[in-house]
Amino acid sequence: MATAVGPEASAAIEHEPPFLSSEGLPQEVDGRTAAMLAAAATRCGHKTRVLAARYGTNASIYAAADVPSVVFGPGSIAQAHTVDEWIELDQVALAAAILTDTVAAAAV
Repeated sequence: MATAVGPEASAAIEHEPPFLSSEGLPQEVDGRTAAMLAAAATRCGHKTRVLAARYGTNASIYAAADVPSVVFGPGSIAQAHTVDEWIELDQVALAAAILTDTVAAAAV
């Protein structure tokens, strides 16, 4: 399939049709997990936002198997999977603290 780019495009992009589609994460289960992570992030001093991820992850496969799933991690998705992908170590430490707090709170 070819798609013209821009209103007066002289070039076209060739692409194959999608070979994989997946459902979103179910709010009734995964929303609770996301809320637990957001609460832990707040306790760790981080401003939180629960957003929809508009990219492919394995989370949808796990969720389809009834495993509560969220997409969570340090850094910015804008930095991920680029030529010079990087992350600040303090962001990794914060993510570890948030995960530790989440597990500790769930165990109570």
